[in-house]
Amino acid sequence: MPPRAGSEDEAWQSFWGIVAGSFVWTGGVEYGLLFAARRFGVPTVHGTSGEYMLLEYTAGLVLGLVAYLLYQESVRCTLVLWLRRKLPLMRGPAAAGPVHNYGPRAAFEAFSILWFFYVVMLIAYDLGIHSWATYLLFITSLGGGGYALYRLYHQRGWGMSLRYAFPTVILVWMGVEVLAKWKVFTEPWIAIDVPFMIAVVLAFLFMAYLLVDHLRHRDERFVE
Repeated sequence: MPPRAGSEDEAWQSFWGIVAGSFVWTGGVEYGLLFAARRFGVPTVHGTSGEYMLLEYTAGLVLGLVAYLLYQESVRCTLVLWLRRKLPLMRGPAAAGPVHNYGPRAAFEAFSILWFFYVVMLIAYDLGIHSWATYLLFITSLGGGGYALYRLYHQRGWGMSLRYAFPTVILVWMGVEVLAKWKVFTEPWIAIDVPFMIAVVLAFLFMAYLLVDHLRHRDERFVE
């Protein structure tokens, strides 16, 4: 059976792109705001740390990013496509030329998704932990997360599945974050439950091993 050119490359490019985007967010944004909050003495408000209070005020930049994506017709994000249809901004079939490297695209996706949903969540918290905005966030995150899980189940190919899985996890996790804010349960990393944290790290390492092993053996089958 001849190899499917580019399919395994797409999966690896997507995987490393998501990793890179997440590291850029954590190292370049979260730690930068953490140091800024400490330097300027930004206080913790309603249980929200100073760095996240600063992050909330980047909402204007997020709006600029969203506006750009709405008019960039090569973007295939489900949320962006839905907004285009509703506003309406659809001028015709989206420009969908060949993508030769999914790494930068996946990195930008991971970075922008983290940024967007962080700001949305912080604004909802600022309006009140038990406000209508937080309840709306909880409903849309779990409802949208369930829909995204359904769509993820029907994706074909590892590359597309990886790129779709990242926003799916973020949506579902926002619902978990809201439940923690409502004190439905105690976040284990706050309680410093060492065995639980070790188990989580091992689980992610096991998942990474399964992914790498699958891709390696699939590449071998294609060569044969």
